[in-house]
Parts: sequence; C-alpha cells; structure tokens
Amino acid sequence: MVIEVAAAIIDNEDGRILIARKREGTSHAGLWEFPGGKLEPDEAPEETLKRELMEEMQIAIEPYAYFGTTDHMQGSRMIRLIAWRAAFIEGSWVLTDHDEVRWVKPQELRHYAFAPADAEFVKQLSV
Repeated sequence: MVIEVAAAIIDNEDGRILIARKREGTSHAGLWEFPGGKLEPDEAPEETLKRELMEEMQIAIEPYAYFGTTDHMQGSRMIRLIAWRAAFIEGSWVLTDHDEVRWVKPQELRHYAFAPADAEFVKQLSV
C-alpha cells in the first residue's frame, strides 16, 4: 500500500526554511518535518499543500517548484513524500498538528531530529 503525502519546503525572504515539530499524540510526535499532508483522491500535491497548511497552521502558501519525491517504508506501508518549494504568503499561525514552528537556515536543518520520510530532503537542502 502506497500513501502519497505532500511536503512544503517553505522559504522566506531571508532564505530560511519553515520546519514544524509534531505535537504529542500524533504520529512522529516530537520530530520535526516539512509540513504538509496526505493527498486526497485526484488532488495535485500543490493543492494538497495549500489545503493542509490552511487547515493545520492557518497560513497561506504558494507552491512554485517541484523539489523531489522519496519513498520510505513505515511498517507495512510505503510513504511516498512529494516535496514542493513554496513561498509563505500570510497567516495567523494557529497550530493544530504541531506544537512549534521555526524558520531555520538550510545548514541548520541537520541539527534537528526529523521524521524518517523527510531525511532525504534534509540532506539535499543542508549541503
């Protein structure tokens, strides 16, 4: 079984990237990730990201470039993570699935404990 998930690599005008820590009681609690969520049937990753970030953080983003795809086994399920670069537009930062967000420099990413599916993107971004 393959579960497709979109991840947003959101950057700001200072070149920092948004990361979010999963709150207690969620899958991968305490680990950092690039925010996003599961694709709905017939939904493009870019639309998933706009919908999920509005639902989970009350922020608007604009995906602008495909970044990459990576597959990760999680038990008996294959997680296919589809990443897009995105720009932060605006928002109120009401967190539902996360307990903290941070804007970090790309080279600082390796200092955070990320969810396993995000690890390949961390490597690519922190060079």
